[in-house]
Amino acid sequence: MDKVKEIWTLAEVRGKNIHPVSKELLAWGRELADSMGSRLVSVLIGDEISSKSEELIHAGADKVYVIDDPSLENFLCDRQVNILEELINKFSPSILIASATTQGRTVMPMLSGKIGCGLTADCTELSTDPESGRLIQTRPAIGGNVMAGIKTRGRDPQMCTVRPKSKKPLCPDISRKGEITRIYPSSDSFKTALKYLGFVPETSVGLPIQEAEIIISGGKGMKNPKNF
Repeated sequence: MDKVKEIWTLAEVRGKNIHPVSKELLAWGRELADSMGSRLVSVLIGDEISSKSEELIHAGADKVYVIDDPSLENFLCDRQVNILEELINKFSPSILIASATTQGRTVMPMLSGKIGCGLTADCTELSTDPESGRLIQTRPAIGGNVMAGIKTRGRDPQMCTVRPKSKKPLCPDISRKGEITRIYPSSDSFKTALKYLGFVPETSVGLPIQEAEIIISGGKGMKNPKNF
């Protein structure tokens, strides 16, 4: 019997918590996994993050691969790329989906180049080709005037980043059960050429614009704020 292929989503961590985009990715992954008869796996990389694994199961994952190590407290892209490369070579997923955030847009191109797989960036829709079973990655092209459907040929995994807010997370199901597997990468995977200097949080008042459901804007024709 053929081994059931895995669809992976890359969970993002902020501090000691799972970023909401991780659950949006699981909604996409769940839809694809159900249509393809695949197993949905979330890859969780961080420090003191193992206790958050069940959140990903409740959000739709069948399995969580957890890499939990003190050296992963801060995001260093080459270290994360090394770990993902080792996992991909070991488990051979068919698809890897990340969010088109600063982290996703940093890690995925580096990983794509390192393992020799295609990458489609900033997707707004994911589906499958009923004939080939390959992933169809839809993204805006030509300045947003057309929507291009892209299929990746060559070796797996088929890799893409998805724009945040392109899909609503599934309603959490706390009765849902899944498999949580702790992974211990080789020492070579933790090597890095980068030095972490610090983190300067963004200072803003109110809800971050990227998290707003509706944005109202106006130009100079409004004259002054009162005219809104």
